Amino acid sequence: MNLLEPSLHFDLSPFGSENVLIGDINNDGRAEFVFTQGPGSLGIEAYRPGKAVGWRRNHVTEEDLALDCLTAMDLTGRLLWQTGQPWQRPYPFRTHGGANGMLIGDMDGDGTRALWRIHGDRLEMIEGLTGRVSRAVTLDSDGYYKLLTARFSGGKRKQLLVKPLGSGLEGHPHGCPVTVYDAELAVFWPPRDYPGVGHHAVPWDVDGDGRDEALLGWSLVGPDGNIRWTLPLEGNADTGHPDRQVVADIDGDGELEQVLALEQLGLVASDLAGRIKWRRPSGHCGDACVGKFFGDRPGLQILTNDEVAGQKRRNGSLVMVDGRDGTAIWEHTEDHYGVPVAWPTAYGPQAILATRHEYYDDPEDARPFVMDGRRNVLARFALPQRLPSYKDYALPHDHKWRGDWGDYYVYQLVDLDGTGPRLVVSTRMDLWAFELTSKR
Repeated sequence: MNLLEPSLHFDLSPFGSENVLIGDINNDGRAEFVFTQGPGSLGIEAYRPGKAVGWRRNHVTEEDLALDCLTAMDLTGRLLWQTGQPWQRPYPFRTHGGANGMLIGDMDGDGTRALWRIHGDRLEMIEGLTGRVSRAVTLDSDGYYKLLTARFSGGKRKQLLVKPLGSGLEGHPHGCPVTVYDAELAVFWPPRDYPGVGHHAVPWDVDGDGRDEALLGWSLVGPDGNIRWTLPLEGNADTGHPDRQVVADIDGDGELEQVLALEQLGLVASDLAGRIKWRRPSGHCGDACVGKFFGDRPGLQILTNDEVAGQKRRNGSLVMVDGRDGTAIWEHTEDHYGVPVAWPTAYGPQAILATRHEYYDDPEDARPFVMDGRRNVLARFALPQRLPSYKDYALPHDHKWRGDWGDYYVYQLVDLDGTGPRLVVSTRMDLWAFELTSKR
């Protein structure tokens, strides 16, 4: 087993955050880091003290809601700009999903990138060179917290798809309404509801006309916002929406399919014409890691999980699935999330960059690792095994979910400088970059 040492390491205190956006914001050909401190999706009206009801009570305090700090840093560790004041309390701030409401992109096709973010009830364009808000529009609610881009108009221009992160706004189904804006922040699609909308959407030019469609929840939506087909699924979108949605040729027939991790509706594979090819039941299917993990099997394989079984440490918590028919290659009692990486193994050309699932208790080891298609650990990363836990502090909250306090590792695969993808691992205190190689 390899122990990989970092090629970069930065001390992020006091401005650090697990919510880090990585991309070329100043158009110099190299990536920069933008750290965002704030409540994230917990900053909406439904969580505010005095207004929150049920399980939303005690999630955030007024000081959490007042936090809004963005910090940009280059690859040398030099701070480029900072807006707002970083957190300075003797206990951690609380956040959830903070990176979902931001992205880096060239929306108008002129070659210049900018930051785009949802902040409260505002959709903002932020200059990457300065951090200054140069364009903004007021949304009809502060409940939106997911940004995606697509080329619905074709050509070089892109549009921004805006939606709630999880539960829909009042009077709307899960993940709805969905609105699309152009580069000038004018409405491109008006707000619309769609069936089974989850946390993500997959833009894809399905018909090859140069314009993206959107695989959005259970449906394929055309570039005009109209539904072309909906999968024949029955159930409640609150418990049957996609937590993960992947497009790939999973059965090796030369045609693309989509794989959806649909929580209580299980793992579902369909073609891009809306026909279900196979289904696999699950108590709560939360992930679909699709790759070529076995070279001697036609098609691709899917690493998936069952979070209900995982919390009970039952067999079937983690399953390797054959992409041709959804049958299990093996099952295990551990529960992982993963992404495929180009890493030749004894079984196939790809390995899995994995983390153990983050439950309410402390995991034995929260560090990411590389494993092959048979769960053999190939590499670990030189990271601290334990991070500061919420249990180390006297906190002003009753509800204690460790992830919202920053007690976990966040990782991304990204090309920082044109030399190939590296693994970037971040916490609120540190950021590391590792070269992924099996030749150590």
